[in-house]
Amino acid sequence: MADARLLGKRVLRRVLPAPVAEGLLRLRAQAYWWNRRRLKPRNDARVVRALLASGKPIWLELASWTRPEQVGWTFSDLGGGGDLQLDLTRPLPFPDNSVARIYSSHVLEHFSYPSPMLDLLRECHRILRPGGEFSIAVPDARLFLDGYHDPAAFRASALCTEDVGLNFKSPIDFVNFIAYLGGEHKHLFDSDNLPLILQEAGFSQARVRGFDPSVDLAQRRHESVYAIASK
Repeated sequence: MADARLLGKRVLRRVLPAPVAEGLLRLRAQAYWWNRRRLKPRNDARVVRALLASGKPIWLELASWTRPEQVGWTFSDLGGGGDLQLDLTRPLPFPDNSVARIYSSHVLEHFSYPSPMLDLLRECHRILRPGGEFSIAVPDARLFLDGYHDPAAFRASALCTEDVGLNFKSPIDFVNFIAYLGGEHKHLFDSDNLPLILQEAGFSQARVRGFDPSVDLAQRRHESVYAIASK
């Protein structure tokens, strides 16, 4: 498929004037990504029915492309890179008490508190089986606040790795980085408030946990705070 797309580009550029060819290629790219990101609830419903019919425990990871090394997991990605294409601001397409495990890595900070953050967490609580596990990783804002107080000890090259337009001429930009991330971040977390927010959403036994190599991304370990809770 990739070879066919490449051949199509070459043909267009060969037979059409450059401005026309480039315009058509831009339109084709826009159409491709529109279709890729377009929600397909019928497909999601079919996948969910198959998961329920299998009789196997359902392990659901939120907002992640498929990770082939994570055998047995079902992945949801709004951009179409997973098994399900879920808008996490909407109800999750699972029945009550049907999912055994839910995992989320660096997702919750993109949701405003209290809504839609608590709405999503309550949906996760709803679909979990009694005793089901909700495991989560989020950026540890305390690292960046420590950097504000002690900039000489702050590892900016390891922690401020995305270009969001900041020049870091002042230590407050370490806080700006994690608080806003160019408009992507909506909420700050540390080891104190993360379990409390999980409890507010209805989870029990919410607590901070350590890095879990069976699910957590090694490249996020240095910047994350982890928690686990149950229904």
